[in-house]
Amino acid sequence: MANHDPRFDTYIANAAEFAGPILEHLRELVHATCPEAGESMKWGMPFFSHRGTSLCMMAAFKQHCGFGFWLAREVVGETSEGGMGQFGKLTSVKDLPSKPRLTAYLRKAMALNEAGVKLARPKTAAKPAPTVPDDLSALLAQKKHAAARKTYAGFSPAAQREYIDWIAEAKTDATRQKRIASTLEWLAEASSETGNIRNAEGTWPMIRIATVEDADAIHAIYAPSVIHGTATFETALPGVEAMRERIRSRLQHYPWLVWDEAGEVLAYAYAGRFRERAAYDWIAETSIYVHAHAQRRGIARRLYGALLDVMRLQGINQAVGVITLPGTVSVALHEAMGFTAAGVWRQCGYKLGQWWDVGVWQMSLQPAAASPSPTVPFAQFRHSPRLHDLLADAASAPATPLP
Repeated sequence: MANHDPRFDTYIANAAEFAGPILEHLRELVHATCPEAGESMKWGMPFFSHRGTSLCMMAAFKQHCGFGFWLAREVVGETSEGGMGQFGKLTSVKDLPSKPRLTAYLRKAMALNEAGVKLARPKTAAKPAPTVPDDLSALLAQKKHAAARKTYAGFSPAAQREYIDWIAEAKTDATRQKRIASTLEWLAEASSETGNIRNAEGTWPMIRIATVEDADAIHAIYAPSVIHGTATFETALPGVEAMRERIRSRLQHYPWLVWDEAGEVLAYAYAGRFRERAAYDWIAETSIYVHAHAQRRGIARRLYGALLDVMRLQGINQAVGVITLPGTVSVALHEAMGFTAAGVWRQCGYKLGQWWDVGVWQMSLQPAAASPSPTVPFAQFRHSPRLHDLLADAASAPATPLP
């Protein structure tokens, strides 16, 4: 049928033996109730759509299946404590609600879609502004530091925290005083608009440097790619503490940026070492992940563009994106940014019950010097006003979603 995706057939065929009848039953019931339902794969799971909006989804795991509605609370009214979706861990068709009951749920979900009801995205309360240390506060209060005070007041709490944390991390009083002096100098030079761009909804979209406090949000964005997807070949979801350590260690040498709206992290991007040998110092691998609810808003292009610009400041000449194929959206993003295909690694990763090809996309960031200077570790300039201005400009650039 025209609205059947052959990837569903492959997914069902590769599922555990017990899962096949469950998935087939659900697929048949969805199309019987909603003949115009479309099929697509999202995050490695079969999704059904209705009038261009997600309707429901199903998934098969090693020992159980899951089924759920996109507008879960509006359709079912409550969420199951165990398993994906709203009906617990399914091991047979008998574990599902009756056919009339599921049909009623599907019709309710269709009616909600037709009425234009959208999934409510939970809002995270914005973090309060950090407490300014007494020594810095006293200096900011002085007349000669009026420009620095004005710039600092214009920063979002997250941007303010970057400076406060940097000062607090000083091991000696001498280092602390040097950092305070540098902070005042940078604040005086920086634009008062840095990190402070308001959008039409009155929130503050901002590209900023990740901190360990972002680990929970980053973990939540990353989890679907580990559990259900192939954007990463990691198969065991790391804990939040492990994510904190990844952020902390990577920022010593490479940028890790986040897209922040009113304290809510919606996307992140980072660079990392491509190969261990010293001759590879001038090339870095890049990655980007965007929350499902924030896609197709042009966030990825702006965030990725900022990452590439920061890498240029470091003296990195080449960026490499490694994409699990077909990776249609990722390929489109990389090519829109100026990456070109550089090769394919055949059947190099086994995940979700099958072998995957991986494509390599490469981008020249700047001409390679005959005798290149060493690249600059990110930690050495992460507090510079030039960097903060670069991130602010990227956040305020026009949104251009992928076609």
